[in-house]
Amino acid sequence: MINTQFKIQPVAAFYRLLAKSFIFILIVSLVLSTLSFILLKMSLNNTLGTNGIKEMAQLINEPSTDMMEQSKAMQAFVLKHPSLVTVIFGALILSLFLVSYLFFTTQQFSKNMLLGIKNKLSILLIPNHAYIRILLFLSLISGFLTFASGFIAISITANPIMGIIAGLFLGSLIVRNCLLIPGLIIGEMNFSDSIKYSFQTISLGRSFKIVIFGTLIFLVLSFILSSLVYFPSLLSKTVSAKMYFNILVFFLQMGCVSIGLTSLFLRYGNFEEEKITE
Repeated sequence: MINTQFKIQPVAAFYRLLAKSFIFILIVSLVLSTLSFILLKMSLNNTLGTNGIKEMAQLINEPSTDMMEQSKAMQAFVLKHPSLVTVIFGALILSLFLVSYLFFTTQQFSKNMLLGIKNKLSILLIPNHAYIRILLFLSLISGFLTFASGFIAISITANPIMGIIAGLFLGSLIVRNCLLIPGLIIGEMNFSDSIKYSFQTISLGRSFKIVIFGTLIFLVLSFILSSLVYFPSLLSKTVSAKMYFNILVFFLQMGCVSIGLTSLFLRYGNFEEEKITE
């Protein structure tokens, strides 16, 4: 039984599930990254114009070795093109919608595969109420992270040790809600029940463990994905190509995170084993 494997050998079971889902993740990521790239490129062209694009390319291709100098150069560029802030904000909003869709589709795919259900595109790809709930959750998390990141940055500046502790606490707090997304799709729970279930299932100790080991696994996968995408990007040294491949890596990373959430749901879930079979 698949869920028994996740309880006995969680890391190995995660990699097996990721391997079975990777082609689907790749296809969806290619579509979403292409859409995101086209919209972003059109917005940048309208906002910056040809000269602005060249200036941005120069900043990206010839970064300063001095971090402070590079930061000042970026600030000067944004002040010169204030409408760029609107583009960045729009890109963040778009990414929320697209990442939510990626989580929705990959969770649906995982659920059907685990239950042995034949995938139907109408069910797999068409958003429903679960997608809206995932979007709401990610929007709330993003808002909370934006506020908390500023607090942590101030804490690190004042006291690095306290800043690190605050960061770990923030990470563990978010992780305690990590079963919400698979709870909505695989567990077929409503929003409030899935939050309650996640917070009760992931204890504080478990959350710290997930933060540490999950970060390590994420870094390894990110290195592998970046390596796979890096070589094709060498064929074209344009800024547009680099931008596209960076966006693609981001969506692939989020796809891996989604499978990781499924793995955690199966690892710590309190459901009956007979419900999910190979």
